[in-house]
Amino acid sequence: MVILNPEKFVIGGGVMKISDLIFPPMWDAIRTYCFHERYWQNVEIGHRRAWGRCRLVGAAALVR
Repeated sequence: MVILNPEKFVIGGGVMKISDLIFPPMWDAIRTYCFHERYWQNVEIGHRRAWGRCRLVGAAALVR
């Protein structure tokens, strides 16, 4: 049973100013602590500017 298996993680705000420092350790932790690589192989992690209107898409998904 998989409780959380997202396709994307979208990160925004001031933290993206140091994304070069945050992303590598984030991926290391994901690879270390995930049960199996199939849970993270196809996951995208990026900032909201790269995916345009992700706030609207996320809000629409919550409403749905």
